[in-house]
Amino acid sequence: MAGNRKLGCLSIFLFVALCASLFVNFVLMIAAFQRLGGIREAEPIPRFREILLQRGTRPSLDKIAV
Repeated sequence: MAGNRKLGCLSIFLFVALCASLFVNFVLMIAAFQRLGGIREAEPIPRFREILLQRGTRPSLDKIAV
């Protein structure tokens, strides 16, 4: 009789652990979808300062810049 009781307690513990795990996974999944589906601000276009070392020839717009 004691063997059956331990098996019952183990089953209840495993069931509670499974429910807790499913709940945590569900919360994390909702948080991930909200983060992915949210409206994001557009990233600003990076601006670079160029120092022109040598201009390209007239037909092409190539240049050497640092």
